[in-house]
Amino acid sequence: MPIQEQLAVNESEAARLLGVSAAALRKWRSESRGPRFLKFARCVRYLVSDLSAWIALHTVSTEAHAGGQKGRTPEDHSSTNTEGGTR
Repeated sequence: MPIQEQLAVNESEAARLLGVSAAALRKWRSESRGPRFLKFARCVRYLVSDLSAWIALHTVSTEAHAGGQKGRTPEDHSSTNTEGGTR
């Protein structure tokens, strides 16, 4: 069955879809980072819809990088002062 038709995938399939190692996914899980996952006893699964949502959330627009802004929005600039603290 094609992955697009599957509801959930295992760790290695998720890693392949994201272009990262399974070790990276394990590390992210231990740090409460990365895409959402399901855990049944010791069995870890990722919903394909969650992987797609996580990819969309981390997609950077090339327009955001114009002018050396490195993806920061005007709101990011207004919330910090030059010393790095918040206003």
